[in-house]
Amino acid sequence: MTILMSEKMGLVDTNILVYRADQDSAFHLPSVNLINRGLKGDISLCLAPQNLTEFYAIITNPKRVANPIAPEDARVEIERYLQSQNIRKIYQTVDLMSKLLELIDKYPPKRQQIFDLQLVATMLVNNVTHIYTFNAKHFQLYQEIEVITIA
Repeated sequence: MTILMSEKMGLVDTNILVYRADQDSAFHLPSVNLINRGLKGDISLCLAPQNLTEFYAIITNPKRVANPIAPEDARVEIERYLQSQNIRKIYQTVDLMSKLLELIDKYPPKRQQIFDLQLVATMLVNNVTHIYTFNAKHFQLYQEIEVITIA
């Protein structure tokens, strides 16, 4: 299900972090607005370490983005997210792999889909059931979560 802005705790998908850092992206302003609302504590957002490592890998790679940023700048962005008191950080728990295997059985992933499924498993073991993303199609299959697209 895709809905507009929700006030429920939601994981921020990596594409939003990338678009926020890429000022030339058509999705830059909505991404800035969402993250700024989270940084101010106006809405409940969370991030997983996987989001931050994916962000670094994408935003510093000229083969992945038209306007890559320097590794030092990517590190500063990651540090800013980690230091935010208003954006919750969720982590892998001891239950993660059993949850991931359960989801693999239910939604057999192909190739790179395993990374989205791992994010879903991380969300679920942390009782997060909403995800903010521009790539709704990557997550619509998973009945355990609700996809929130930003307008």
